[in-house]
Amino acid sequence: MNNPSNTRRLFFAVAIALLLSGCGGGSSRQSPIPAASAPTAASATQQFMDSVAPLTGNFTITGAPPTVTFAGYVSKYKTSDPRVLGGAHFLTNSSLSNYRIISFAYVLDKSSIQPGEAAESDIGLTVLPQGQLVALNSGEEVLMDHQYDVDTSLNPVSYVNIPAGGLSLPSGNVLSVGSVSAIFPASGGGGAEVINTSRTASGTFMALYYKVVLMRSDLVSAPKLESYRSPYRDRSYVADPNRVFSPSTSFKNTSPSPVTAYGVDIFLSNLSDSQESTHSVNILVDGHIVTTLHLPPHIPGTTTPLIPMIFPEAITIQPGATVTVQGVVTPTRAIVFDFASYLLATPGLTPTGEKLDIIDTDLNGDGYPDIVDIDANGSVWVSLREGGLQQTEQEWARGMKNVDAVSISPTSPASGPPNLRLTNAQGLCIDLYNNYAQDQFFPAYCGTAPDPSSVWGDFNGDGWPDRLRVDATNKAYYVALGGPSGLGQDIIWLGGYGAVDKMFEYDGNGDGLGDLEIEWSDSNGFNCRILRSTGSAFNVIGC
Repeated sequence: MNNPSNTRRLFFAVAIALLLSGCGGGSSRQSPIPAASAPTAASATQQFMDSVAPLTGNFTITGAPPTVTFAGYVSKYKTSDPRVLGGAHFLTNSSLSNYRIISFAYVLDKSSIQPGEAAESDIGLTVLPQGQLVALNSGEEVLMDHQYDVDTSLNPVSYVNIPAGGLSLPSGNVLSVGSVSAIFPASGGGGAEVINTSRTASGTFMALYYKVVLMRSDLVSAPKLESYRSPYRDRSYVADPNRVFSPSTSFKNTSPSPVTAYGVDIFLSNLSDSQESTHSVNILVDGHIVTTLHLPPHIPGTTTPLIPMIFPEAITIQPGATVTVQGVVTPTRAIVFDFASYLLATPGLTPTGEKLDIIDTDLNGDGYPDIVDIDANGSVWVSLREGGLQQTEQEWARGMKNVDAVSISPTSPASGPPNLRLTNAQGLCIDLYNNYAQDQFFPAYCGTAPDPSSVWGDFNGDGWPDRLRVDATNKAYYVALGGPSGLGQDIIWLGGYGAVDKMFEYDGNGDGLGDLEIEWSDSNGFNCRILRSTGSAFNVIGC
């Protein structure tokens, strides 16, 4: 019941990752094609498009020029997913000098959007060593933007001045500029459409016009910045009326000097598309909110106003302190969402509170090792490396707190993908039964059988995973509390509610007790309730 991929599988992040690492097929390396003749009285946007369209796009830095202008016109064609159009250009730093990315300007050509269509687009910059594939980790995507467009009028050019001394492009690295787009029904309530190839033949369909200016590092006196991604890896999750906080990664200043954050880039994408949602962002230092950013809502069928790619900040993180950028997404029902922030700060921050790369194993049997992480809330995240290419992390289990070690479970089949075992020094022993076909684990205390229909969480706040079971016949919700000896007996925590269409666990009010959000439809229409845990029962409140 907790599996987000059942709602809609995220594909944008994977598509743009392949393009920005140069693995998106021939279309990702298309040279710019000439723009159409400019109108007599060209707008500022049209003038920008006309000025960059004839430029070379892909090229290599040799020698040691003091400044470099990387500009062009990226055409989009079908990627490996026929619903996604994309393209990218690449600047290879083959010189012996390091460079700083000083500014970035861009705009999308929306003129090909037809009545009844909406376009969702990602625009991003990635820096990677030559030959390295994108793994969707912090530090690779340095800036990323998302747009939801319905109208065809040209947007103003987005001019982005990178604060302080800019972002680094070291010698031997590649800077890629790319974009992906997909078309949805503007009315909402439909998946991405496969675009007729004839619409992309001219190279103008949702094309990206861009200009990046770089300066040789020895000519820049201000400090270079790092881009710290939160969450640390790309994660697709379910937001619901109880779970309004996005997954996030805290970063700790492990250096002996203060770290300064100069700005933050916010990427948010309502992947359900058909449902409204409102958004804001909190920046916290040592758990206390220091800044709140209010962002425009997603309204299906209405173009979302552009936001700055970088919100300027001036935040000091002292040695030993932590900083967290936390998305606040408030939907009316459960939706699949993608949130990421990119904190632009001086070096010295290290991810904290998460167990990253906790086991090296192949969970889907394709011969490639996959990534397994456990976040600070006890969610188990898995990124399958399908065909050797990293996929967006999915939340395979929740409520698995205080884990010290992860190993291959002895319950694993003799051949085929393994199950995992979670343990700690206090006696925790949980087997995670592998259901990779649906991107989820079925938990069970060691020595007991899994129940695929149950929901897990820490419902009484003692740090041990508990199991909730629904008795649909008797309309009762039973909770069995966990402990060093396993699960206790089933106890009724709520009566009067039976089977539902969706159920998600999350500590929605931050009191340390796992809560539930449930949804179902009946003759009265759509219904949504939050079951707030008291530690021994559930109180029912409206969504």
